[in-house]
Amino acid sequence: MLFFTLLLLSNCDGGCSNSARDRRAYYALNNKDLKIAINFNHDESSGLLLEGAELALEEVKSILPNGKRLYAEIRSDKNNINNGIINASKVSEDMSVIAVLGHETSNISVPASAIYEYSGILMMNPYATSSDLLENGYEFIFRTIPSDEAIANSLLDYFQQEDLGKIVICYESSLYGLSFANSFEKRAESIGLDIVDRVSFDIGDKREFNRIVKKWENYDYDSILFVANMPNGVNFYKVLKERGVEVPVVSGETMVEEELLNESCSVVDGLVFPAIFSHSENKPLVQSFVMKFRKRYKKDPDKYAAIAYDTIKLIAHAIKEGKSYLPEDIAKNLRKVKNFKGVTNTYNFGKNGELIMKNEDKIGVQKIQNGKFIHIGRY
Repeated sequence: MLFFTLLLLSNCDGGCSNSARDRRAYYALNNKDLKIAINFNHDESSGLLLEGAELALEEVKSILPNGKRLYAEIRSDKNNINNGIINASKVSEDMSVIAVLGHETSNISVPASAIYEYSGILMMNPYATSSDLLENGYEFIFRTIPSDEAIANSLLDYFQQEDLGKIVICYESSLYGLSFANSFEKRAESIGLDIVDRVSFDIGDKREFNRIVKKWENYDYDSILFVANMPNGVNFYKVLKERGVEVPVVSGETMVEEELLNESCSVVDGLVFPAIFSHSENKPLVQSFVMKFRKRYKKDPDKYAAIAYDTIKLIAHAIKEGKSYLPEDIAKNLRKVKNFKGVTNTYNFGKNGELIMKNEDKIGVQKIQNGKFIHIGRY
């Protein structure tokens, strides 16, 4: 797939990148209707991202300068890396697109970021947490969800405060799984916590998880870190229940899905997760957003809705401050953002486009209790 991405980029000589940027800038200067492409899986795993983006696009109309308008263009990757790269290439050829929200997985986002950078399109990623996304120091690539490192650090604070120091790790064999496990283990060792065992899985069926959990019966551990996506996680939780494992289980943020609540309380009650966003958190900005979202969509927003809402608001803020729709100018003004108050964070960005987490925005922790996600605090 990396070869495929490089092949797409190599079709132009060294001047092609500047030409694409110049044509995009010309279009942005001379047309009123501009697009933000939203590239995601468009299934249950995508959550309510589209609704959050739609709500924000409606709200920012009044602050956009020069009488221009922003529209969403929806593309589905269908959780397939080839589809994702093809979509990124098609978006890069559309001069009316000034920004992209996506993609949904790190496996797609990392190679796609090279295409957007080369084409001069702003990429704001509300999904991909892998450190690999920003390692190239690109000009146009930003992350609006906390990184694996930030989430791992917050969870480790929870492990420490709960006096859980002998941890086994099970993670999916993906860029996300490896990145999160590495970030967690690196910090755990630095603060004196013991990683008793670490194992990856490929298939995610009950047979594979039974083999892993049976192996752990020979170890002395007091807690589990599980890093995966739905629906594999359900199989893991069921195996733990069937084998009588009673230690605390902490999972990554990708397992925070409403469909998990459809499982038996005996399987999922007590499970702990990061709380990047919680609609029950008693903050004025959060509750204002929740009320507006409920009024429009007759349901509670999820983390993806909240982050997409913040992301569109950030793009509009950068456009307003710079009085420019050129992706290059938007990127420059995003790096100048100081303490932009959003629903999920107070936003500041590093030079590499990374979301800078401040102490007051420590990631919260939530657990499932009586079939509901309950916010239990920030650590």
